Amino acid sequence: QTLDPSTFARYGAGSGLPGGSPEPSAAPTSCPGSGMRLTADRGDAAMGLRTLPVTLTNCGEATFELYGYPRLTLTQSDGTPVEGVRVLEGTAAVTTARPDGGPRRVTLRPGDAAYTVLVWRNTYVDTTNPPVTVERVTVDPQVGRGTVTLRPGSALDLGSTGRLGTTAWRRS
Repeated sequence: QTLDPSTFARYGAGSGLPGGSPEPSAAPTSCPGSGMRLTADRGDAAMGLRTLPVTLTNCGEATFELYGYPRLTLTQSDGTPVEGVRVLEGTAAVTTARPDGGPRRVTLRPGDAAYTVLVWRNTYVDTTNPPVTVERVTVDPQVGRGTVTLRPGSALDLGSTGRLGTTAWRRS
């Protein structure tokens, strides 16, 4: 029997939750009170290495500066924290295929954007623990404006490695 690849869902298409739409929703047009809007690309899932570009747009009226790495909080859809995952500054502990150039200052004037890339491996290395999935990522860009929460198009399938790497902020 021949399998038709078009019948399989592509990683990043849909919410991964019952009733979710098969395509990511359009970018929001309103600006949250924080003056920061967070969006995610579809990502890439080649050979177990997952990457998800996340863009932070200054949709407010004031200029602010990013430096270093975003601080992430990982949760389920109900807000329950995801336990047992270390969020790493840099990507070297996950892969050398996505180098991180280290922290630098990024100034965001109104309308400007910066990005970070989340990097992980969907590898099941510990049979004593179930695989971990993350449905929401709260990002603290550490600029004194609070946090912004992102619901990726599908859950992040972290496997059992317990690691999620991030690149430093870069101008988009």
